[in-house]
Amino acid sequence: MCIRDRNIEFNVTVLKPDTRHYAYWSGTDMTDVETNVIPKLLEVNPVSGSFEIGETVRGLAVSTQNVSQGEDIRFRLCTPNHKIGPFSAPTLTYTINPYSPTVGLSSSYSETSTVLNVDVASLNQKSDGNFFGFITNGMTLIGETSGAQATISNVRLVSDDIGTLQGCYHIPPNTFQDGTNTAAIVETKLENRIPGKNLSIAESEFFSEGFEITETTIIRTEPNLPIPVINNITNVTNNITNVRNVTNVNHITVEEDDPLAQSFEVVEDTGIFMTGVDFFFQAKSEVIPAKCHIVTLENGFPSQKIMKNSEVELAPAQVSISDDASVPTRFQFPAPVFLPKGDYAFYLGSASGDYDCWISQVGENDISTANLSQFQQIVVSKQPTQGSLFKAQSDVTWTASQLEDLKYNSYKAKFIADSGTVRLYNPQLTKYNERNKLSQNPIETFSKRVYIGLGSATETPHINEGTVLSQSGNTTARGVVAEKLSAISLAGGSVTITNAGSGYENGNSQEVNFQTITGRGSGAIGVVNVSGGAVTAVSIKAASAADDTTGVGYKVGDTLTAQIGNKGLGRDLVITVGLTTAQNAYVVTNAKGAEFNTTGDITYIPSDGPGVGIASAQTGIVPSVVTVNSDEYDGTHFKVTHANHGHHAFDSVVTLDNITGDSVPTKLTVGYAASVTSNVSVASSTGFNFFEGEQVSASNPGFAIIGDEIIQYTSVGTNILSGTILRGVDGSFAQDHLADDPVQKYELSGISLRKINKQHDLSQVTNSIVDQITLDSYHVKITGTKLFSKDKSGGGIRGLGTSNITYDTINPSIKHSTPIGTKVTGKVRTVSSKSISGNEAAYLDQGYEDISMFGKTAFTSPRMIATREVEQDKGTILALPGAKSFTFEATLSTTDTNVSPSINVFTSSILTESSRINKPITNFKTDRRSNLNDDPHDMVYLTKEIGLENPSTSIKTIFAANRPPNSDIRVLYRLKRDDSSEFDKKFELMPGFKNTDAAGFTINPKDNDGSSDVKIPASLVGEFIDYEYTVDNLPPFTAFQIKVVFMSTDQADSPEIIDFRTIAVA
Repeated sequence: MCIRDRNIEFNVTVLKPDTRHYAYWSGTDMTDVETNVIPKLLEVNPVSGSFEIGETVRGLAVSTQNVSQGEDIRFRLCTPNHKIGPFSAPTLTYTINPYSPTVGLSSSYSETSTVLNVDVASLNQKSDGNFFGFITNGMTLIGETSGAQATISNVRLVSDDIGTLQGCYHIPPNTFQDGTNTAAIVETKLENRIPGKNLSIAESEFFSEGFEITETTIIRTEPNLPIPVINNITNVTNNITNVRNVTNVNHITVEEDDPLAQSFEVVEDTGIFMTGVDFFFQAKSEVIPAKCHIVTLENGFPSQKIMKNSEVELAPAQVSISDDASVPTRFQFPAPVFLPKGDYAFYLGSASGDYDCWISQVGENDISTANLSQFQQIVVSKQPTQGSLFKAQSDVTWTASQLEDLKYNSYKAKFIADSGTVRLYNPQLTKYNERNKLSQNPIETFSKRVYIGLGSATETPHINEGTVLSQSGNTTARGVVAEKLSAISLAGGSVTITNAGSGYENGNSQEVNFQTITGRGSGAIGVVNVSGGAVTAVSIKAASAADDTTGVGYKVGDTLTAQIGNKGLGRDLVITVGLTTAQNAYVVTNAKGAEFNTTGDITYIPSDGPGVGIASAQTGIVPSVVTVNSDEYDGTHFKVTHANHGHHAFDSVVTLDNITGDSVPTKLTVGYAASVTSNVSVASSTGFNFFEGEQVSASNPGFAIIGDEIIQYTSVGTNILSGTILRGVDGSFAQDHLADDPVQKYELSGISLRKINKQHDLSQVTNSIVDQITLDSYHVKITGTKLFSKDKSGGGIRGLGTSNITYDTINPSIKHSTPIGTKVTGKVRTVSSKSISGNEAAYLDQGYEDISMFGKTAFTSPRMIATREVEQDKGTILALPGAKSFTFEATLSTTDTNVSPSINVFTSSILTESSRINKPITNFKTDRRSNLNDDPHDMVYLTKEIGLENPSTSIKTIFAANRPPNSDIRVLYRLKRDDSSEFDKKFELMPGFKNTDAAGFTINPKDNDGSSDVKIPASLVGEFIDYEYTVDNLPPFTAFQIKVVFMSTDQADSPEIIDFRTIAVA
């Protein structure tokens, strides 16, 4: 598996100062492709305005070929000189601008700022979907609060004056494998490295692993970051050791290659949590930092094993010095460091030889008494601690100095011998979360459809598919012919056998009523001949003047079936219409204006020849019936293809964004500044003069998108958009645009995208729509009186749609430690969800439930982590703790004040699981959709095509199943017959216990329902029962395939099967 598209923060110190470096990831030069690395200090050319600290900045993906497809990056802006600490209140700052070393960095932004300080920590937070992406040289950056603009002028990694370098790797999707990857920052590109020459280089390993799953919930994840203090159960601090007797003899020089180490012992049986250590310096470097960490002792000497969370680095500005060893410098660990009982050492080092530390030496005078008389001075007579000072060469070979000790104060945490709780809530599921990316062209629009039945069949050569129709005396009625429907011809070959079926009553039937499988036709009557249970011949019965048998509303390609004979036997006949006569009905799309009626003549508007563009009456063509669609084809609905969207409840709310239009873009011919509201000059204004089907005017303004900005206009001239120009419509930002930037009408299928790129309430859909909501799609209704003008798919490649996360099982990965005498327990508070085919109530508080901290916990009903819009829309969620739909609560307890359990919130996550199962069919005898390859069931198991050496005539399928009460399992098969080289196109249902007689024979093939041979009750929890499915007396076949369909109205209770076997016998 590959690492997902994500950003990974890096923070490097002690590099060669003021030097350009290059970033590598597992040997790949990430700086070779500028989109794969993001410097913390971003070089820009200011365009307009002044950015604000803490605002979100977005980078726009605008090309000269296409209209903007949304942001490529969103990041939070730090204080300009921020280095370490909160983004708006740094604890350590940059003293210079690495790109211009003689220039400093201010603490605020101005209109001339050439560096933007990226909050790379926020980019690293994958679970926070608000921040993401990559950069490109020349990209336009816009502040969402200030509206300020700048363009990226360069993408470089340059260390500062003390060798610090910060930034982010951008890991492209499907590029690097999971597991251990090596990150490296080097001074010279590896291919240009000179052997033997020392390099400024830093390396670290990054480990990742993934799961092949459908639904994932990440509460929060930040690899390799420290464990925070759980403040509600800790009470810091106490001194462990105070080395007070310090001599004034020889200062000890601290160097990276020759560091110091001070050993100490933890005597508590349970261990301790150390929080920090003070050292005392007499001199320091002006540019190079000092470092400290804790290591274990091995054979009495410092090892290279560094204790987790103990590494601290201080810049020179953070190091205090004194001439009397009175001023401490605190090395505060990023999180309490757990030290089991044993021996350890503080490691103190630097890449500079300018650091001097105060020590204690037996036999020397205490520096604190140096100014006293000789008789008052204190001589150090013994070591103040049981430890030793170690000096080293090359950080490997250590020498103990038994009579010397570093002066230090060490601190440990003192805990309350009680219990406390910590709550973690779900992150905000905003539209920018990765899982909200829609597929290409996810929007399907439906124009208004009208069925117009004619009083009599007629030939009108000028009316074809695509012809615009109107009506005499009702001239505002308009529509486009989508289908010309007719009677079936009496000529030979007008209907042909596609599937002969089986089990029919033999003989010749003269009055067979055909039923439509696909199409709109009705009323056709035919003659059918059956031999050997299969249909061998079919034709349309000749009609007398009073006996119309050719039907109405058919077109070539429609498929029909029939019930043959008087016994109701047989199934699966399919015949296809091949020839039709004069039309007797029209299906009209893009219907608008007044409704067609049954009194006026149909007129058409010629597309060529005399009278082109003018309605011409067609005498005698008067509708006999007019039917307006009541499903999605009413002109106000569109369908969104959105995988695993989680909006199963009919009153859910969803936000769509970045859906793009379908008109051909034009270009700006001159630049257009952010402050301008005058005419917009474009290469072509064709098409802009109409918006939503009407002339653009003050009462019907048009809208266009330039880059990422939406503008309004009220008039159109020759290659200009004019009138009242409004900038930055619907929360977009007025920005400077260059000549050749793309301009596109903000419209899709004749409807303003302002009605699509917004929040929608699914309860507004009131029409009767089949599959209104499926696991991977839903329908939305637009507001207003305007109607979609096209039946089409569109929306572009970077559309977004907010997603709920539905689940029925969770598997926590809560990284925690429990020293002796401590304990951690967990529970969750969740809200209910609706199964896609169920009727459960959504958004209801399910209270707290205990969960396992070490494995899966399954719930008895579906649950939901809701989008921020849903959380804010539903009062039942607003009333919950934190107004969030998911709460994890851990109880941490200890009986010893020296230790506490701990939770690493940065690397903890919750994995959610949801069964993709539905129940779209309730009657398999009448609803045959499961027989087709396009099966509406979401949980289907399909075997490979199984070949046989000898022909067979029977199939038996066997498995053990756990089938909960609300679920079902059906089995189908298809054959490659002995007399055919291809598989049947349709699957057939197994007969089932209702359609099998006492001897095991099928009663009537048309009543097959795919159930098991005998009726089996639902399973108990964990119970697996054997199921058998048998079909006999099949025509000889040489290969077969089995399909198992799983169904449930409760996604938390889906069936399972094991020990699957299938055999074919003669």
